[in-house]
Amino acid sequence: MITSENLHKADESISSPTVLPEETVLWTEPLLGDNSPVAVNADSDEANSDATSDRASGAEQVIEEMPREMPREMSVKMPADEAPLTDEVLSATLHWDPPVILVVDDDPSQRLFVSHIARIEGFKVVEVASAEECLALFAKVQPDIVMLDAVMPGMDGFSCCEQLQQIDQQIPVLIVTALNDQASIDRAFAVGASDYVAKPIHWGVLKQRLQRMVQTKRAMQELRHQSEQERRLIQHIQQLNAVLEQKVQERTAQLNAQVQELQHLDELKNDFICTVSHELRTPLSNIKIAAQMMGTLLKSGIPSPQELGSQARIDRYLAIIKDELEREITLVNDLLDWQRLEAGIALEPMEWIDLYTWMPKVMEPFYNRAQEHHQTLSLDIKPDLPTLPTHPLTLNQIIAELLQNACKYTPATESILVTVSAAPNQETLTRIWIKVTNTGVEISSHEMKHIFEKFYRVPNGDPWKHGGTGLGLALLSKRVDLIGGLVKVESANLTTTFTISLPLKSKLPS
Repeated sequence: MITSENLHKADESISSPTVLPEETVLWTEPLLGDNSPVAVNADSDEANSDATSDRASGAEQVIEEMPREMPREMSVKMPADEAPLTDEVLSATLHWDPPVILVVDDDPSQRLFVSHIARIEGFKVVEVASAEECLALFAKVQPDIVMLDAVMPGMDGFSCCEQLQQIDQQIPVLIVTALNDQASIDRAFAVGASDYVAKPIHWGVLKQRLQRMVQTKRAMQELRHQSEQERRLIQHIQQLNAVLEQKVQERTAQLNAQVQELQHLDELKNDFICTVSHELRTPLSNIKIAAQMMGTLLKSGIPSPQELGSQARIDRYLAIIKDELEREITLVNDLLDWQRLEAGIALEPMEWIDLYTWMPKVMEPFYNRAQEHHQTLSLDIKPDLPTLPTHPLTLNQIIAELLQNACKYTPATESILVTVSAAPNQETLTRIWIKVTNTGVEISSHEMKHIFEKFYRVPNGDPWKHGGTGLGLALLSKRVDLIGGLVKVESANLTTTFTISLPLKSKLPS
């Protein structure tokens, strides 16, 4: 704070300046309390031949020895119209409390005068007598303001200002020029000076310049701080946008996949409805026609031996009715089975079964069917197979579905082979393999991806022109999964093999 006593002391020091040797470098604390300027002679008389380098090293010693802490009662007085700085801005600065001014002047009395004013205004002051010393100490001192005399021996203030701007473009530089020297003023701004003050220096003018430069630097510091915050915010927003865009793309892809799946299911549903309608109507129509034809024959009375041909026709109509009724029963059973499996119906209890005696019984109904279609059905099974703990009814349905498909799609004169074997896996445990292989049939790689889907049927363009609901293999896959097994299909070279793999257990579950 400026007081009348301080002004009186400063006037006395200016009217009777203390002459210091040129090689003296001053570090002065703000003029508060009992603090006094400290002068350290950096060079001895014997070292005058190398004054510049010795003064620089002496100044560095002074900087290291002097405390940089400000007295607790110190506070920087700002103009009333200036907005207070935020804690964030103050914390971002290196040494705003108090600011440091580097005074560069070859005139000791001028340096002392400026030092008094700067200390009263709350600055720490570092004094050097040449531009060379200023450049040597700049990185060490890291001042907030540099005050340069324009005319000095050796390097002048303008050249020093140019070099300072190359080191730090943000450093405020105040150049001291001669009175009304417009050329020096123009040159000062040309080399990057922030402001100037003319000699003789007026107390109020210098005070005003220093306050304005401090305010400007603090405003620039705050602006840089805000700019850095905005840059980081923009960078963060860009990162968030990138993450959000990626999530939007992923979610969009998921939704598109779900839409395609729903569309596919809708197509399958429509196809299933058409299929069920067709599968229900066609057998009923055939049964109706066969029954009408039988009625016509029966109305004509019991045929005589000469009319034995009519009996053959009746037998044919009865066979049609039987086949179509079986077709209807299969359709209804498939629908009911699927509904039960979807509802999570409990399986029947597990039992130990001897596959060597059990498999022929399961296959027996299919021998006649294969013979009617001129197909060869055979079983390859070893008598020493271990007994299998499984759900016998469900396994029966699985094998029956495989044999029905084999008989349905195997051409005449081709063969169907059922193989049952046990093989060790990598953990030395065993599994039972049941394979159904039929020849003359090959499934395309495209169809193999879909054959276990519900409601899926072979397209009309396929050479297999058979009806069905598209639930058979879907039911098979679900049943195999329920009993803890695996199912796979292989097809190549007009040969197709369905393999059921079932685990062997040491005991039945409780």
